[in-house]
Amino acid sequence: YSAVHKVPHRNHPSFFGLVNVRGNVIPLLNLRHIIRASEDVIEGRRHRIIIEQDGQPWAFDVDDIDGIQRVADSALFKPPVSVEIASPAFIMMMYKSEGGDVAVLDTELLARAVQEAYR
Repeated sequence: YSAVHKVPHRNHPSFFGLVNVRGNVIPLLNLRHIIRASEDVIEGRRHRIIIEQDGQPWAFDVDDIDGIQRVADSALFKPPVSVEIASPAFIMMMYKSEGGDVAVLDTELLARAVQEAYR
């Protein structure tokens, strides 16, 4: 990983700082904090994901990557109430995978939360 550079006077708990990715400086965010997920970190190697949303790149760290999957609309189902309480609004739908149920995040709501985190 490249070093995380703190930004003075930016104290939002979801904003770690800026990272250099192939010569581009982009924000590194705490996705777990943004979506109110467990802060428990799985020991082992971590991965950094860089995405672009609405023309703005940003990065976040994950414990593991299980690949990219296409999921048919017919395989999606509404999350149970217990999941909605744990992560309000961010989980739009879910689907079943070999490893268990997988949440599909609301990308529009996530984009707004990300923008708020690094303002």
